[in-house]
Amino acid sequence: MDKSTFVNVGFSLPELLIALTLIALLSAGGIQGWATYQQAVRLEHQTQLVMLFLQRVQANAYWYNDTRTVSVIQAGEAWCLREGTGTSLSCYEGTGGRLLPSARDVRIAAMAHPTVTFYGLRNTAQAGHLVLENSAGRLRIVISI
Repeated sequence: MDKSTFVNVGFSLPELLIALTLIALLSAGGIQGWATYQQAVRLEHQTQLVMLFLQRVQANAYWYNDTRTVSVIQAGEAWCLREGTGTSLSCYEGTGGRLLPSARDVRIAAMAHPTVTFYGLRNTAQAGHLVLENSAGRLRIVISI
């Protein structure tokens, strides 16, 4: 056999390092984009849960022709929505409707009032808003009369 027919096939070390560097950079960008997307999805999901809870309280007020109030209870970073008023309300004790956050990174950034009241008469409500936020952004829930 002639040694001239054999050709070295493969990658050199600099070529391999460049390829690995490009793969690492693209992976890091993809992971960052995926984490941001997941935060945005958690924020949207929590906002939808809050809206559904408020709609359920509003429907009960209308159905029973009664006044229903939703209070926001905050203890440090933790928060919950609770149907009812008073200083003795707790997120974990007692009866009545409550909504605990499903995502720990979503927090209440602002509120027009500490409570939201729904009136059964003519299906009206106390006007206000509630802003939920995390590192992906902010979403506002507007409660109209």
